[in-house]
Amino acid sequence: MKFEKIPGRAFLDTNSLNFILKYGEYIFDGVIIPPKILSNRIIKDINSFYNIFLSKKWVHCTSHFL
Repeated sequence: MKFEKIPGRAFLDTNSLNFILKYGEYIFDGVIIPPKILSNRIIKDINSFYNIFLSKKWVHCTSHFL
């Protein structure tokens, strides 16, 4: 997927937000991912979020309608 095609505003569901909160230090702070502790799937998801957030200037907003 080409990251430049992702819009600057995107709706993130609760699962995505919880994942970002749980693994934020790896996504945003560049903490080394311990391969023996995390599964390959989680490592791929962390790398995906890292590349998405690195490639765009994001506008953070919340919805009043849940």
